[in-house]
Amino acid sequence: SVEQILGFKAEEILGRSISDFCAPDNQQMAQILQESLDRGENQTEFLTKIIAKNGDVKWFSVNNVNQNGLWLSNARDVTKQILAEQELQQLSLVASHVTNGVVINDASNNILWINEAFTTITGYSLEDIKGQKLNKIITGTQTDPQILEYADHQANQKKSFTIELLTYKKNQDSIWLSVVNSVILDEHGEISRSIEIIKDITERKKTEYDLQILSAAISKSEVGVLIRNEKEELLWLNKAAEKMLGWNLYELKGSGLDSRFVGELTDVEAYNNAKQNVVDHQPYEVELQIYKKDGTPIWLLIHSTPLRNIEGVVERHLAILMDISVRKKAEEELIKTREKALQLSRAKETFISVMSHEIRTPINAVINMSRILMEENPAPAQIDNLNILKFSSENLLKLVNDILDFTKIETGNMQLESAPVNLKQLARQTLHTLK
Repeated sequence: SVEQILGFKAEEILGRSISDFCAPDNQQMAQILQESLDRGENQTEFLTKIIAKNGDVKWFSVNNVNQNGLWLSNARDVTKQILAEQELQQLSLVASHVTNGVVINDASNNILWINEAFTTITGYSLEDIKGQKLNKIITGTQTDPQILEYADHQANQKKSFTIELLTYKKNQDSIWLSVVNSVILDEHGEISRSIEIIKDITERKKTEYDLQILSAAISKSEVGVLIRNEKEELLWLNKAAEKMLGWNLYELKGSGLDSRFVGELTDVEAYNNAKQNVVDHQPYEVELQIYKKDGTPIWLLIHSTPLRNIEGVVERHLAILMDISVRKKAEEELIKTREKALQLSRAKETFISVMSHEIRTPINAVINMSRILMEENPAPAQIDNLNILKFSSENLLKLVNDILDFTKIETGNMQLESAPVNLKQLARQTLHTLK
């Protein structure tokens, strides 16, 4: 066994001190044995480094028994164990200073060591879980078994893996963890260690869930939604926006408000102002006629708002699009109807004005003729008839003037005036006319 392990033949070591074979920094073996004798002990055990014939350094656990003044030594090669422990200490030293949880497993995937961050995240101490398998400790009723199967498959294939898993803390509170597993292979290609980096992603998962709900709601909305970055480049739009614009996300992603939306009827100044507001990270609202992919014009009401992070830096622009083409068409029809009504009103006013002047000319002639006849000493029987003629023609002239006044009222040009009225005489004349 000595020859197989160290390479020395029996004749090469007979008569020599065991210290001759110890590493230079590990020459205390003879001293340990002497001190054991001085204390009256008949047995002692210690670790020592031995240099093999080929120069390799090997660790041995040496059990020494004193028999009749001679030491009988039984040495066991523990080199692999010592090197593994040293490696574990080095890994532990590094892992103890990181904020993520770290788990170091042995070749059978049993836990050897965890850092304080892992305890903070899960509530488990090293004493709670040492020697156990991590996937048996932190899983529960809601843990996805397919993800666990995938992790086991990768481990059996001696492959590293990354998973996100719903797990449970020591107090049984659920928690989402990101687990990055890395395997360490020995010189024979077998797993000697595996290291798992654990990160609490519960808040991120909650945010993703909220975003999924919001995205589902927005996707079904009839209102168009666009999300652009701080450089005006499109990141996302919903189906309603795709329908309004005629372009899909694949065609528009990464582009800005470019000339593809501008056409003959587009208000270029308003369009450029909207683009500048995005560059300046300013909110804006604008009604704009743009053009769809097929060249069809469409009126949109656009509300754009910059979205800032906790440091106040703009990271996104959220734009809400509403198709107002129907409203705009109704407004255009209303304007046309109003213009037509104004034209008709002006035509009516012109007609009434002309006709009133044409009518007043003969009426004034009748009034003046009645006055002349009254001045020529008419017969008593004719006086009443002339008075009726004069009164009726004057009333007719007033009616014509009232029609003109009505037109003035419609156009807002009517001015009221104060004039004396003899009600008794007016009533008497009216009754006399009706006889």
